[in-house]
Amino acid sequence: MEVSGDKETKPPKRSRAHQRQRTQKTFKDRLYSFFLSFALFNPFLRLARKFAPNRKSKETIQLLSFARKIFNFIEGFYNKRHCKDWNHFIQKESNHDDFLVGGTLYIPREKDILTQWGIVDKDNENQSISQNRALENGEIEVEFLGPFSATKWTSFQKNKGDVKKYGFHKISNLNLEDLDPSVPILLWFHGGGMLAGCPKDRFISSFAQLLVKRENKSRKSKEKVGGNYVPPFIVLSVDYRLAPEHPFPSAIVDCLSVTSYILKSFPTISINIGGISAGGNLAAAVSLQSYKCFPGRLNSTMIMQPMLDPLCNSMSFTLNSPYSGIIAGESLRWVWRAYLELSIDHSDNQFDKDMKKCLENCPWKEKEDMWRLCCPQFGISKVPSSSSSSPIFIVSTATADPLEDDGINLIKVLKQSGFNVTHNRCIGNHYISLETDAKGRKNMIESWHDSIWGQNVVPMEL
Repeated sequence: MEVSGDKETKPPKRSRAHQRQRTQKTFKDRLYSFFLSFALFNPFLRLARKFAPNRKSKETIQLLSFARKIFNFIEGFYNKRHCKDWNHFIQKESNHDDFLVGGTLYIPREKDILTQWGIVDKDNENQSISQNRALENGEIEVEFLGPFSATKWTSFQKNKGDVKKYGFHKISNLNLEDLDPSVPILLWFHGGGMLAGCPKDRFISSFAQLLVKRENKSRKSKEKVGGNYVPPFIVLSVDYRLAPEHPFPSAIVDCLSVTSYILKSFPTISINIGGISAGGNLAAAVSLQSYKCFPGRLNSTMIMQPMLDPLCNSMSFTLNSPYSGIIAGESLRWVWRAYLELSIDHSDNQFDKDMKKCLENCPWKEKEDMWRLCCPQFGISKVPSSSSSSPIFIVSTATADPLEDDGINLIKVLKQSGFNVTHNRCIGNHYISLETDAKGRKNMIESWHDSIWGQNVVPMEL
């Protein structure tokens, strides 16, 4: 469903042939969906069916903590494997003179970030925001990944056990000032429904190595020379706060704070932003706000299978959620209620399914600029756009994803506002299609690579 001002429009009806196309999956996708729905997402479904999303509920937090441990273990396992592949590639191309390094940066949370960016008035800030602890003091952890040559360091003592343990050589005392400002930077927001996930997720390490390999191939082909080449590339993955302990706008405050700090620390560079699922929501919101406050400083934005519509009643949601295995209808509604801190009677199943009634009590809907941070597709037409300074948006969707219409509606609104948008569509389920659909993944990497390293991207028609 698209939301425009106070009017709500129902999604258009689609033919049976189109509906069958939307729910198609490969055999590998079905196999992955079955395994992950049982091993990984079953605890989240239990949460949705048994407990209210209340941060003060001991039972809710205990089960959620258990689900997060499983989620992070699986993500960390694949992240380490992809980092090892990236490290092997760097060493091979550099004749073992270069290697993959990683570490944790600590960036201060800016208490007045919402007023700095003109999102809320200073007079109303304390009345509406501080009571939910979104602007409390603290530091935000940001995980760094990149080749050693992307830092200003001239020497480094390797620990032989680091690659086996982490997939890279760990730097313990890394500062933002140690990074080479001439190297392309990708700011990444992980997925997990705003209530799970970690910055060391499988996708960013996997896609980062695919991007640098593509740039390596492109550079050698363009210059028509052989030899070795390690593309300089820095990934900064944000460990934002999670709901229900930290409801909206805590996550977006963290992401805006990190983005602001990086843009101010490197005033001469343009950055790239990306995110998947819930992180796609944050990437879209941060990019549109950055475009308003720092025009020309944002190079590209990758939005993968974003979670954008709290109403949970789109055509793709209706068709795909019963068969997804990854995103059950109850789970997605529970996620939105936890993120927006919607308190309802959990025993009333009918009320639980009607998100429109839940959102009637949401105080953020009355504040247009704040609501845009939660649902970035809302009010985009009010953002002045010009081709000279606007970033390239690449939106990836999947045919059997309950969230596909979220991404498609975002594409339509961005195009109507004059932004440069490329649409990539994978065959399969949420998350899984990015691993099982090799052709769709290759097309996405091609577009993403070209937007980062300055090639021309030809927008695709819907």
